[in-house]
Amino acid sequence: MSVPVDAFVDLLLSQDGDRYIFGHEVSPSDSDPDAFDCSELIEWACARLGVTPRMPDGSWYQARHVRKHGLLIPVDQAIRTRGALLFRFSSSPFTGGRPASAHVAVSLGNGQTIEARSSRHGVGRFSAHGRGWTHAGLVPGLDYERNKPMPQPLTDYEKKAIARLEREGIFTQYTTDEPGEVDRPVTVRTLAVILDRLLDAIPRHAGGGKVTRDQIIRTIVDALQD
Repeated sequence: MSVPVDAFVDLLLSQDGDRYIFGHEVSPSDSDPDAFDCSELIEWACARLGVTPRMPDGSWYQARHVRKHGLLIPVDQAIRTRGALLFRFSSSPFTGGRPASAHVAVSLGNGQTIEARSSRHGVGRFSAHGRGWTHAGLVPGLDYERNKPMPQPLTDYEKKAIARLEREGIFTQYTTDEPGEVDRPVTVRTLAVILDRLLDAIPRHAGGGKVTRDQIIRTIVDALQD
């Protein structure tokens, strides 16, 4: 069974403030080490959580591990993905030995990282931007789907707006989504609120009869759903 990525990130965050020691090794049986290097922090967290397949040590080996399982992703996507790995190498990590410069961090999905950065910085949260990342990927064995936020119940205003648009026939004319859906890229709940306010603001025959209110609404709906 996959391990929820939040459990991985939370465990890493629990080590905020620890020291950085290059080449330092820790045991998975140690529940709270006081020092790591960049790849050891990730290897330790995966081992503590029982992530399989096993995460190797060494940032370049970790990049190879990610590629082996088909989980390399673009850097910009990784910066937006909680629990994704961000790598920086001075040469290709996929051939030969360790690149002269090699580093790995974990994205928090909000433009920050948790990482064992250096002896000067230690383990902590840092900006993910402008760091020269060369590769990125997901950790094999982590479940990134379980991090998706649960849909929130409709508010009373959203329910009233949806009911109004159903009465006016706007959903049935211009949309294919069910009015009660609450988990869409452009959600019906948001669309209902926008259109409800527009219906109050736009006269029935807007534009002196040249453009009807229905034509304006249809144009807006189409644009929002593209």
